[in-house]
Amino acid sequence: MAKGGGSLGRGRKTREETAPLPDRSQLNDLEGRAQTALKGLVDDAGGRWGLIDAKSIPVGHLDLVVDLLARWMVQYSTPHKQSGRAYFPGRPGLWHALDDLVPLQDPNRWNPLRAAELSERGFERIGGVNGATWFLPTIS
Repeated sequence: MAKGGGSLGRGRKTREETAPLPDRSQLNDLEGRAQTALKGLVDDAGGRWGLIDAKSIPVGHLDLVVDLLARWMVQYSTPHKQSGRAYFPGRPGLWHALDDLVPLQDPNRWNPLRAAELSERGFERIGGVNGATWFLPTIS
């Protein structure tokens, strides 16, 4: 898993602290395809490095990103205490799913992409539009 915090605060890391790209041979098919797509988006936004004037990673490859985030949420889900429904508690954060594949010096650059819309796939955000917690789709 990507380093959750960096010595520079808000998850930002020095260049030396920023993990290298994982070897594609160590990734499953979805992760490998997502890594390739994400790397292209990162390259288009100026690369992995930069803290001050680095561009946010643009929204793109949404079907692939949503598949990746959905799998991440299922992997880290737990039963909700009141309802018993499958629930993603927001930890580890969705940005980790992206940063594990293409680690950035400033993972906050993932913000626009990690906000990719999951509700069309049956995920229900809890706590409003900025909530980090989600109910997973009900399987009937």
